Amino acid sequence: MEANSHKEIENLLQNIPTLSLSINDENQEPNASLLPFISHPELGLMVFASTLSPHTAHLKRSPSCSVLIYDPNGPDPFALKRIQLKCSVSLIESTHNNYNDVLDQMQAKLGSTMNMLRSLPGFFLFALKPVSGRLILGFGKAFVLQGYPLQIVEHIKK
Repeated sequence: MEANSHKEIENLLQNIPTLSLSINDENQEPNASLLPFISHPELGLMVFASTLSPHTAHLKRSPSCSVLIYDPNGPDPFALKRIQLKCSVSLIESTHNNYNDVLDQMQAKLGSTMNMLRSLPGFFLFALKPVSGRLILGFGKAFVLQGYPLQIVEHIKK
């Protein structure tokens, strides 16, 4: 089961183009958003966000967030394959060694719109590095995750 579970993690991270972000605003009120992302082997989940979006200011201010990545095409909406993660947040400056490589990878996965966005001012690259979470593959198929790269540490049985 664990080998299949690792394949499911990889499938979700590589094939799903967007993540749901939950982060508190300046008043500690929850704020939800949807962002395109890529998975970087060292930095974590990478998102490129505009200053016109409220979540960008929240990401700049907050050291942590929650993320949900799910496959919306499952046969049962009560048992969708998904990863729920608690992440640390880091702003990746344009001077960072991996900055342009990450943007190139985002363009390869997310399409040509990325080429236009990266030329505009007011966009910021963030690394959302998973600390802990859960992998849910259906009823009775839930696992505790730790760290990054994501490691399965426990099958949740009750």
